[in-house]
Formats: sequence, C-alpha cells, structure tokens
Amino acid sequence: LVFYRRSADLMTVFLIMFFWILLMSSIMYYVEREAQPDNFVSIIRSIYFVVVTLFTVGYGDVTPKTALG
Repeated sequence: LVFYRRSADLMTVFLIMFFWILLMSSIMYYVEREAQPDNFVSIIRSIYFVVVTLFTVGYGDVTPKTALG
C-alpha cells in the first residue's frame, strides 16, 4: 500500500539514481581509461565500479589510479 501511494516518488528516486550512475560511470571511464585500459574498457564496464562504490564498501579489485579519479 505504501509503495502504491508513493510510486511516483520512488520512480523519481530510481530515475535520479540511474542518471547519477550513468553520469559517474561516464566520468570515471574518461578519467581512468588511459591509466587503467584493462579495467575501464567501456562505460558499461565502468558501471560495475560505480555501483560497487556507491552501494557497498567496495571489493577493492578496481581502484582509481589518477588524482581526479
């Protein structure tokens, strides 16, 4: 019942999270691709890094190497 009442709010939050993840993945790809060409192969692969960093404590298998990253 609560999810139904607040479905518009939840969709807004999920949409904002989706665009935030896409934006951060794109930024990390362009910042880190020269320093780590095997880990940041594409923006799609960079999504893994962003999702793990934002929603967990991180696995530590991919870490930024540049100062901006």
